[in-house]
Amino acid sequence: MAKKPKPYTRILGKFLHKLTYRDLSKNDVAVTKSLLLDYIGYSVASVEEKPARILQGLAAEMGGPAEATIIGTSKKVSAVWASLVNGSMGHMTELDDTHRGTQSHMGDSVLPAALAVGEKAGAKGRDVLAAIVAGYDCGLRAGYSVMPSHYFKGWHPSGTMNAFGAAMTAGKILGLSEDQLLHSLGLAGTQTAGNFAHVPIRGMSKDLNPGKGALNGVLSAFLARDGFTGSFDIFESVKGFMALYADRSKPEKLIANLGKPFLVGEVAHKKYPGCFHIHSSREAAMDIAKKHGLKAADIKKVVARIHAIGAWYVDDPVPWTGVKGLYGPRFSAQFQIALALLEGEDGMWASYDDEYVLKKMKDRRVRQVMKRIKLVHDKGFNKIWPNKWPAVVTITTTAGKTHTKRVDLPAGEPENPMSEAEIERKFDILAASRYSPRRIAQIKAAVDGFEKLKDISEFTKLLRA
Repeated sequence: MAKKPKPYTRILGKFLHKLTYRDLSKNDVAVTKSLLLDYIGYSVASVEEKPARILQGLAAEMGGPAEATIIGTSKKVSAVWASLVNGSMGHMTELDDTHRGTQSHMGDSVLPAALAVGEKAGAKGRDVLAAIVAGYDCGLRAGYSVMPSHYFKGWHPSGTMNAFGAAMTAGKILGLSEDQLLHSLGLAGTQTAGNFAHVPIRGMSKDLNPGKGALNGVLSAFLARDGFTGSFDIFESVKGFMALYADRSKPEKLIANLGKPFLVGEVAHKKYPGCFHIHSSREAAMDIAKKHGLKAADIKKVVARIHAIGAWYVDDPVPWTGVKGLYGPRFSAQFQIALALLEGEDGMWASYDDEYVLKKMKDRRVRQVMKRIKLVHDKGFNKIWPNKWPAVVTITTTAGKTHTKRVDLPAGEPENPMSEAEIERKFDILAASRYSPRRIAQIKAAVDGFEKLKDISEFTKLLRA
């Protein structure tokens, strides 16, 4: 007789069901607020992008009650549709939070779910903060249980594991019972999807995946609230998440060291736009150029060795071709390295402006340097991925000198964090695309005192255009 699997889903669900604001440390609260502020900035900056406008229009066409705000607009739609649109917008600018252990952008689903359901329910700020921490913990633990084979198989983690995080967050805000919360996870698990087939043409489905992760989680929580059943063992079932979504699972990761500490503290901020697989090589190139005062005319050849699994996503010497749009430069290591070499840190901050990026893509100097860049897909580096993002850049100068720099953990990772001033600067730049200086100050003050809000609808009003 087969041994009955350990009830991992029940153990995790029971622990997170009991989690309250009082269980959070000061650091947990500070980190969560930081991620929330960051999310609002990089989401509102996406409002006018083509995929965002398509989703906003579809949400309006589908109708439904005006329950939740679409960030940066005057629109209110159902909580389910708001979570989809806001979740997708969070992924568009390539400035979203990142978790290297699961290769997910958990905030793109957990945070829009929290805001949409919290606004509809009139939830207290402190309860929403606790629900966000629980959502990150649940989604990231789901990710750990199937990584890294989940990623190698072609699943997009920000669409798959994110659904569990959103379901947990939404379920806690709705006050689900323990069994209802488990059903919510089961329903999220039966909807789990998202792949990387979009990569060759840089398709918009990239952004749909975390939006659907948010929608799937929110829908699951509302269904469970109303008595719709799913399963109690979605993670460990022989027909469940770990069995179907990984070649080799790690069930112990689902419940290891619960709350010691909460996993929200492992999440990184992106300092500059671009796929995170680019950040180490771009940072290394920029450091070399700054240290040795290199100009375009000094650069004869650049070799960037990037972990092979990441290089596959970002090896694009012609990001301006086809229908790539802004996805092209955001996912081209060649373009990003060339821009970093020529423009340095000032250019990185300037690249928050899409018009600047499009202009630089046409810049003759940038294209010339791009031709001198060779990307090496280093399979050896895969051995330490995803625990690190290894890249080694070697620049050969026209004078015959060589300079080499290795970066394993780029700026923004918890071990190499952005300062509070940098996170605030990032928000100010992005939020200025839709908000006045006065509104920006109000949003920052509200996030700072989020736990004091009696009803987060007071906060979501500030997020409208």
